[in-house]
Amino acid sequence: MTIRPALDGISGACFVYPILPGIADATAYFAQAAKEATVSTVVNTSQVSARREAKSHAAFNHWMAERVFDWSGLRISMSCLSFLMSIILFAQLEFSLLEY
Repeated sequence: MTIRPALDGISGACFVYPILPGIADATAYFAQAAKEATVSTVVNTSQVSARREAKSHAAFNHWMAERVFDWSGLRISMSCLSFLMSIILFAQLEFSLLEY
Protein backbone atom coordinates (compact mmCIF):
# COMPACT_ATOMS: atom_id res chain seq x y z
CA MET A 1 0.00 0.00 0.00
CA THR A 2 1.25 3.50 -0.79
CA ILE A 3 0.14 7.06 -0.17
CA ARG A 4 1.51 8.19 -3.53
CA PRO A 5 -1.86 8.25 -5.37
CA ALA A 6 -3.40 10.36 -2.60
CA LEU A 7 -0.87 13.13 -3.28
CA ASP A 8 -1.58 13.47 -7.01
CA GLY A 9 -2.74 16.98 -7.83
CA ILE A 10 -2.07 18.24 -4.29
CA SER A 11 -0.01 21.43 -3.90
CA GLY A 12 0.40 21.20 -0.12
CA ALA A 13 0.20 18.45 2.47
CA CYS A 14 0.43 18.05 6.23
CA PHE A 15 2.39 15.22 7.84
CA VAL A 16 1.34 14.21 11.36
CA TYR A 17 2.58 11.00 12.97
CA PRO A 18 1.58 9.70 16.40
CA ILE A 19 4.09 9.27 19.20
CA LEU A 20 4.84 5.69 18.20
CA PRO A 21 7.81 3.85 16.69
CA GLY A 22 8.19 4.05 12.92
CA ILE A 23 8.23 7.80 12.35
CA ALA A 24 11.54 7.81 10.42
CA ASP A 25 10.27 5.21 7.93
CA ALA A 26 6.89 6.93 7.59
CA THR A 27 8.60 10.28 7.01
CA ALA A 28 10.85 8.85 4.31
CA TYR A 29 7.90 7.20 2.52
CA PHE A 30 5.85 10.40 2.76
CA ALA A 31 8.72 12.60 1.54
CA GLN A 32 9.41 10.32 -1.43
CA ALA A 33 5.74 10.20 -2.41
CA ALA A 34 5.48 14.00 -2.08
CA LYS A 35 8.53 14.49 -4.31
CA GLU A 36 7.17 12.11 -6.95
CA ALA A 37 3.80 13.90 -6.89
CA THR A 38 5.53 17.32 -7.05
CA VAL A 39 3.88 18.56 -3.85
CA SER A 40 5.20 22.08 -3.41
CA THR A 41 4.85 22.49 0.36
CA VAL A 42 4.67 20.16 3.36
CA VAL A 43 3.82 21.09 6.94
CA ASN A 44 5.40 18.70 9.44
CA THR A 45 3.56 18.71 12.75
CA SER A 46 5.74 17.33 15.51
CA GLN A 47 3.97 16.25 18.67
CA VAL A 48 6.99 16.34 20.98
CA SER A 49 9.96 18.64 21.39
CA ALA A 50 12.37 17.16 18.88
CA ARG A 51 16.00 17.29 20.01
CA ARG A 52 19.12 15.39 19.03
CA GLU A 53 20.29 15.09 22.65
CA ALA A 54 16.90 13.97 23.97
CA LYS A 55 16.85 11.05 26.36
CA SER A 56 13.36 10.19 25.14
CA HIS A 57 13.31 7.89 22.12
CA ALA A 58 10.14 9.62 20.90
CA ALA A 59 11.78 13.07 20.95
CA PHE A 60 14.93 11.78 19.25
CA ASN A 61 12.92 9.95 16.59
CA HIS A 62 10.89 13.10 15.85
CA TRP A 63 14.17 15.02 15.53
CA MET A 64 15.46 12.38 13.09
CA ALA A 65 12.23 12.59 11.08
CA GLU A 66 12.74 16.35 10.80
CA ARG A 67 16.22 15.69 9.40
CA VAL A 68 14.71 13.35 6.77
CA PHE A 69 12.46 16.20 5.66
CA ASP A 70 15.47 18.55 5.63
CA TRP A 71 17.32 16.18 3.28
CA SER A 72 14.29 15.61 1.05
CA GLY A 73 14.61 18.86 -0.87
CA LEU A 74 10.93 19.63 -0.29
CA ARG A 75 9.79 23.01 1.02
CA ILE A 76 8.99 22.16 4.64
CA SER A 77 7.36 24.13 7.41
CA MET A 78 7.92 22.63 10.86
CA SER A 79 5.36 23.15 13.58
CA CYS A 80 5.35 21.81 17.11
CA LEU A 81 1.83 20.92 18.20
CA SER A 82 2.71 20.91 21.91
CA PHE A 83 4.09 24.47 21.63
CA LEU A 84 1.03 25.62 19.67
CA MET A 85 -1.33 24.04 22.19
CA SER A 86 0.45 25.75 25.08
CA ILE A 87 -0.11 29.12 23.38
CA ILE A 88 -3.79 28.34 22.80
CA LEU A 89 -4.31 27.17 26.38
CA PHE A 90 -2.47 30.21 27.76
CA ALA A 91 -4.63 32.53 25.64
CA GLN A 92 -7.80 30.82 26.88
CA LEU A 93 -6.64 31.22 30.47
CA GLU A 94 -5.82 34.89 29.91
CA PHE A 95 -9.22 35.62 28.38
CA SER A 96 -11.08 33.75 31.10
CA LEU A 97 -9.18 35.74 33.78
CA LEU A 98 -10.08 38.99 32.02
CA GLU A 99 -13.78 38.14 32.27
CA TYR A 100 -13.63 38.18 36.10
